[in-house]
Amino acid sequence: MKALPLSLLAALGGFAIGFYGLRLSSSQQPEPVADAPAATKSSSAEARAWSAEKLAPGTRMLGLAEKAATLSAAEWPAFFRAQLDSPESSRLLARLWAESDPAGFWKWLKEGRDSLLIERFADDLVKAWAVAQPEQAMDGLMSITDKKLGDRLRDMAIDAVIEHDFEKAMAMAARAGDFNRFGWGPKEWMKADPAAVVKGLGALPAISDFRRYLDYAVPIWAESDPAAALEWMKNNRTQKDDSWVKNGFQAAAKASPEAALKAAREIADPKQRGNALGGVLVGGRLSDEDFQALLTEVPLSLQSRAGSDLVTQRAPKTTDELMECSEALLSLPGSRSNLSAINSLATTWWYIDRESARRWANALPDVAMRRVALKAMDRDE
Repeated sequence: MKALPLSLLAALGGFAIGFYGLRLSSSQQPEPVADAPAATKSSSAEARAWSAEKLAPGTRMLGLAEKAATLSAAEWPAFFRAQLDSPESSRLLARLWAESDPAGFWKWLKEGRDSLLIERFADDLVKAWAVAQPEQAMDGLMSITDKKLGDRLRDMAIDAVIEHDFEKAMAMAARAGDFNRFGWGPKEWMKADPAAVVKGLGALPAISDFRRYLDYAVPIWAESDPAAALEWMKNNRTQKDDSWVKNGFQAAAKASPEAALKAAREIADPKQRGNALGGVLVGGRLSDEDFQALLTEVPLSLQSRAGSDLVTQRAPKTTDELMECSEALLSLPGSRSNLSAINSLATTWWYIDRESARRWANALPDVAMRRVALKAMDRDE
């Protein structure tokens, strides 16, 4: 028997498990498949005969892998088309074709103009293609005119590359432009070298929605190396939708409040400086004097939304910490958001020390605050 490439054996091993899982679920039927492209519309007689005679139960997947290893680029379309009615076989062949000739597989899918086939096989193709040939993969994916499909596949291609070649992934993201149909949040690839990640993301063009990952990467860097992160933050301009300034200064202020406050005050742009100071206001445990002075510098709009973040960041667990957090809240302007923070603080205080919680609530100077705090306690009695 001819030795199989390791990639084929790995694919075969994974599909052997999936094959028997699919067989156990008899209710699953193959997806309907539209006509293949004209160039491969008729499977060759050899492909049909081979499929009928050689793919016996128990040896089908091994036989497919062996046969796939011998196919030329010109033979792949007909052979693949002959197996489309079998979900497990076509999925295996899709992965093998993607490894053997990703550009040819993509050309076949694109020329067929069959959205069902593209949705069915593009994921496996893109993952393999992006790792093997990232530039060529992006060339192909940039030609997609369907915005939703294009955004999803371009994001998938970048994800396939980003953990082992961050610089290459950033080059792909820069080309992708304003694609924005993917979920945001912290990612594992941000943690290995957060400084490099932030600098790479920050260098992306303004149009690149991938820059929004700065909102999560900058705080990770600020937590691990606040001095370096602060230096970068105060010297880099934001784009209009960036939230990394507030998030980053908030994280840095938890570790080094005085340094974060100093760096925020050195930012030249008024709006960016206001956002940075807002982050310090929420994240830093400043002295009463510094806190009160900071309130005069933070925009009123940020003060009106700061309460909930302040309670969350400080996470008070003792009576002294609760009182300190309360004093900070009482310094903020009245707003619906800050009343919600009073509610959260009252609930926490009630579970820690009910007697002092009642005294605190009844002593609140504002009628609305007092009503919200007592209602939170009454609800949990």
